[in-house]
Amino acid sequence: MALISSKGVYGLRAMYELSLAPVNTLTQIKTIAQNTGISQNYLEQLLSILRRSGLVESIRGAQGGYKLAKPAESITVFQIIETLEGELEILSQSSLNDPLRLFYEDCYESLTKVLTLPLSELHRYHERLLGQLNYTI
Repeated sequence: MALISSKGVYGLRAMYELSLAPVNTLTQIKTIAQNTGISQNYLEQLLSILRRSGLVESIRGAQGGYKLAKPAESITVFQIIETLEGELEILSQSSLNDPLRLFYEDCYESLTKVLTLPLSELHRYHERLLGQLNYTI
């Protein structure tokens, strides 16, 4: 079972796409769908959840669209994932006497530490990917 479902993965992808737009620029859902490969209907559902949580703003109308509600530096991957997936858990049940409880707590702490990466820092992974590309003829 995946720790993060397609809901979290696609929502993070949509938020990353919004973070690439110039500040306070609206991005139409059609553009987000084209750039991410996510259907407009599914994007509307995800962006609605993200809007209600205060991470995204939307403007209706022909010139409308979506934008980040806060600077990308102040939105973490963890906030996005938790908004869409609910509270993240490594283990749904724990026992106070279970010797592995400390291990699972360490796993959760490590995971949340990694996910506290600001949305604005995801571009580093794009740069890393570009550095790995090789072209051969």
